[in-house]
Amino acid sequence: MDAIYKALISLGYSKLAIIVLLLGVFIDVTPSIKLNPIKAIFKYIGKALNSDVTTEITSMKNEMSNRIETIKVEQVAQREILDKIITEGQNSRMESIKWEIIDFSASIMNEEKHPRSQYRHILNLINEYKDLISNLGTGTDDMYLHVEESAERIKRHYEKYKDSNMENF
Repeated sequence: MDAIYKALISLGYSKLAIIVLLLGVFIDVTPSIKLNPIKAIFKYIGKALNSDVTTEITSMKNEMSNRIETIKVEQVAQREILDKIITEGQNSRMESIKWEIIDFSASIMNEEKHPRSQYRHILNLINEYKDLISNLGTGTDDMYLHVEESAERIKRHYEKYKDSNMENF
């Protein structure tokens, strides 16, 4: 420090100028002047020391971004498979209900007797069938019309006898 002081005096700087110069190195006088050599030196040294860490962080960040994108693609593929499985399950359930409605309607036409609980069960199945039809967006073919006719036949038969005292009708 003494050597710097002597060099500045020999260049013609007064003691006051040297003090102002040294304070200017450590203190920002105005916010608009952004020249601070000590900060710049420390910033440069910090970047040099941390360049490996910064590079590794950037590398890890890119790797994580790639992994996240891969996971997103896998999730979309799994969602599509799951949607397909759900749709197949709903189609299977709809087919099962369809044939149960048709069989029940045929048994009514053959004058078989059924308890109220079976009627309630089949009426619930009819509602479930209609929900499945609306969810799957199907229901315009001849088989659908046949099921609808069978459902109406069951409902009419139930309405006709539901208030009677008969156990089976």
